[in-house]
Amino acid sequence: PHARVPEMNMHWPHARVPDMHLRSISIRAPGAPAFTKSIQGWLPPHMPQIVVALALAGSALIMKLAPILGALPADISTEITKAYADFGMLPPLHRVLQFLKLDVTGFMMVLAMAHLTAAALLIFPSRQWTARVAGAWMMATMAGAEYCTRSTGFTPPMTPEDLKWIAVIAETVMHIALFILGAMLLRGHLSLGYGRVTKQRLQFIAARCFHWACWALHRLWLMQNIPQMLVAATLAGSALVMKLATLYGILPSGVSKEIMTAYSDFAQLPKVHQVLQLLHLDVRGFMMALALAHLAAAALLVFPAKLWSARAAGAWMMVTMAGAEYCTRATGFCPPVTPEGL
Repeated sequence: PHARVPEMNMHWPHARVPDMHLRSISIRAPGAPAFTKSIQGWLPPHMPQIVVALALAGSALIMKLAPILGALPADISTEITKAYADFGMLPPLHRVLQFLKLDVTGFMMVLAMAHLTAAALLIFPSRQWTARVAGAWMMATMAGAEYCTRSTGFTPPMTPEDLKWIAVIAETVMHIALFILGAMLLRGHLSLGYGRVTKQRLQFIAARCFHWACWALHRLWLMQNIPQMLVAATLAGSALVMKLATLYGILPSGVSKEIMTAYSDFAQLPKVHQVLQLLHLDVRGFMMALALAHLAAAALLVFPAKLWSARAAGAWMMVTMAGAEYCTRATGFCPPVTPEGL
């Protein structure tokens, strides 16, 4: 927290900020804090252990224990439980479950306990054999997951029909990547060793947490560009995703059609219809004009460092949000492929 920040030339938190007007951002590349270098040096060699432990723990908690305990919405829990029932009917698994006398709930509970045990073996001891056991379990799990999902056609819950092919590819890529990380743990990696907590380790952890907290407060104190960054990202994202990607057919056809229908409904509203008639714009022209205006406002926030450009972008954001609220409430529009229950 005591690091000198050259570009600001001030000491936190007693610094006087001479000009509190929110100006546009002048883009530059600030240097990373010095203490993050140790994290950057520690993280890459330990990436397999961290990713595998998080994947196993997340799968156990979200895909198995949460449906069993009813922590997820009812339709999602039902879909996940049905998927595991389908997995249990596959010939290799069916024979194993019959031998162990397990139903679907027992199958999910056993998998969850095994996943959590393997994650704990990666996190708490500092041994090669524990990392190898967890890596072997991850490899077996990913091979089984790929076999089960491809055999039953399972995709994540509530995946739209026209996006299922993307979900299938993403699942396979994830299974292969985690299988490779599990294999890497067989080649001499140690577990992370966070179970060997000594007094010195506790003091180190507490000091590091305090260090990070002070640095975060320091940056929040000095960072005056949060409104500009959020507004610029919102305007640019809306222009690129909701307008230009739809016009140029980059999005899936079902999503593009739904967005085009929504803007057609917006154009039929009395106030919007009058403006479009005055400007001689159809629906596609309406979307293109909005996209260009959004990108221009985002550029005014990002590139110059002027007060007037921030004010112009802020005024456009206010007008846009008022119009968006009026149009969405008047037509009942909600984001594409939103399930009825949500």
